[in-house]
Amino acid sequence: MKKYWFKQKQTGYGFVPATWEGWTSTVITLVLIIIIGRVNNLFTATMTGDDVFQFLVDLVILVVLFIIFIRNRVEGGVKWQKNEQEK
Repeated sequence: MKKYWFKQKQTGYGFVPATWEGWTSTVITLVLIIIIGRVNNLFTATMTGDDVFQFLVDLVILVVLFIIFIRNRVEGGVKWQKNEQEK
């Protein structure tokens, strides 16, 4: 039996951590987001538009890599969940 780290949200697109591995990978991703913010001068007064653009590029890459890494660890897969009114 495969152990899933995440479960699907009740409605919408996404997933939530369900095990300690899921929480750990989520926290590591959040720490990496803070690190790329610091590397791109996001928390300084000398921040430029180029810094913001580079941060956004790095953020998109990080989120895509995170989803690729965990997509097989989400119970039911990563997909859109309809609420009861949409069904």
